[in-house]
Amino acid sequence: MLNSRSTSIQAVIKQNEQDPLFQAILDISDEAIFILDKKDFTIIDCNSAAIKLFEASSKSQLINIQAFRLYNYEPLEFSVEKYNEELEKFGQYSQELSFRTCKQNVFWGKMTQKNIGFTNVEYTILKVTKSANYLKDDEWLSEILRTTTKSTGRQFFKQITRMLCNTFNAKYAFIARRIADDESRLKIFYFHGETIQTHYISLKDSFIENTMRGYTSFYPSKLCELFPNDKILKETGAQSFIGSPLFDSTGLPMGIIGVLHTSEMEEITNSRHMLGIIGSRTAAEIHRIRSKEMLRVQTKDLAEINQMKDKLLSVITNDLQAPLNTVLGYSSMLRNKIKDYSTEELSNKMGIMDSSLRNLYVLLENLSDWSKLQQGKLKVAIKQNNLQALLDDIKPYIKFLSELKNIAILNKVPAVLNVNADSYLARVIVRNIATYVLKNTMKSGSVTFDTELIGGKWLFIISSDNHSADPEEVNYVLTSTKQEFYISSKELSMPALGLFIAREFLKLQKTKLSVKIDDKKLEFFFELDRA
Repeated sequence: MLNSRSTSIQAVIKQNEQDPLFQAILDISDEAIFILDKKDFTIIDCNSAAIKLFEASSKSQLINIQAFRLYNYEPLEFSVEKYNEELEKFGQYSQELSFRTCKQNVFWGKMTQKNIGFTNVEYTILKVTKSANYLKDDEWLSEILRTTTKSTGRQFFKQITRMLCNTFNAKYAFIARRIADDESRLKIFYFHGETIQTHYISLKDSFIENTMRGYTSFYPSKLCELFPNDKILKETGAQSFIGSPLFDSTGLPMGIIGVLHTSEMEEITNSRHMLGIIGSRTAAEIHRIRSKEMLRVQTKDLAEINQMKDKLLSVITNDLQAPLNTVLGYSSMLRNKIKDYSTEELSNKMGIMDSSLRNLYVLLENLSDWSKLQQGKLKVAIKQNNLQALLDDIKPYIKFLSELKNIAILNKVPAVLNVNADSYLARVIVRNIATYVLKNTMKSGSVTFDTELIGGKWLFIISSDNHSADPEEVNYVLTSTKQEFYISSKELSMPALGLFIAREFLKLQKTKLSVKIDDKKLEFFFELDRA
């Protein structure tokens, strides 16, 4: 008695070879027949038609290899367990697919697998029937090419789904694709047939589940019984389905094109191969539309960027002219008439030049900060800072503005108040908010710097008692996105840009800029961690 399963199989093979009746039945068939080991689908035996179809030199070239090596490609997510599950459930498994011969020639064919048992050992029978040489220009392929090359866009989807309904004598055809950030369902973006209310197909326990794994799938009947909870099937009453996956540029399934019939569907010759080509052409059209849409968006973005650049250059030019004219004017006066001025007059004029140059520096620094924000190059280093020292640091930048408009500066910040903040960001924040407030404070008004301790944090406040700021502009600067801020129809100004940068710098420190504004008072405030 033989103890091992392998030895049993070898004994059966020898017995089959010695059985003239078995060999006659095996070789009389014009179709390629393989006997497979049920455990791993290794080829145990085959007939002469199989040797001829797969261009083998002899039977020994095919025996002892797995049947899946006959395929032109291995199905996605393949498992022997999955195949056995299908065989146990339905008695047999059929599929059209591409095969590769021993001489590396490719053809399209139909395979049928079925479990059998004889001589006390269970086997799987595999039958392969050649349908056509791969991608030959048959009549159906010519029709596909004619249909898919004469229209584009929505008209293409209309023509292709109509053709599928006519070809399969079916009621419905549809195209569906994945949804961004939602792996659980597909969205039907084109449907041919009667209007339906359901626009999504769930992937779990659905008739499209295998298709989305990369298989061309066919369910000839009893679809509603197989998938009783599917909403599409409930609404359409479909009883049969054939569908092909649509692949993205990385080779992963991104959607499907499918046909639904309200009665049993008869599979036509080369139907899965045909549907695969249609699916490929459909995927290409979807990619083309997406690329066109991306190009349109990019063109629009480029136009907006150019508009932003032109507007920004205009603003920079206007804002540079005033301080530069002041510096040039005074430098010319000093060069030509320096002997005519007293020490006090020279000091005054040099002070004006100094203020103008500082304003120029602030302008350029804000532009540099904006560039760094856009590129994400700013890094935050939180450490202890004296708030009064920060105010002393910006005094030279606000002195000229306050004196020019006779604005009183009221500093109520305690001298020993320490906060946790990034030194550079905090200085820019305070300077830019103060500049905006001063620019919008009426002559002879006052600007106040103050603090208030709330919930263990310092609330820093910069306010004006008599302002001309536009509430709509202030709200826009504090709520708009970076892109919206620049492509807006509003006229840009450097103080507004400075205020926007202050807002973004506060975000980097995990806090925000707030405002209170009425007819008389303008008040900006933000929190800083107590050191």
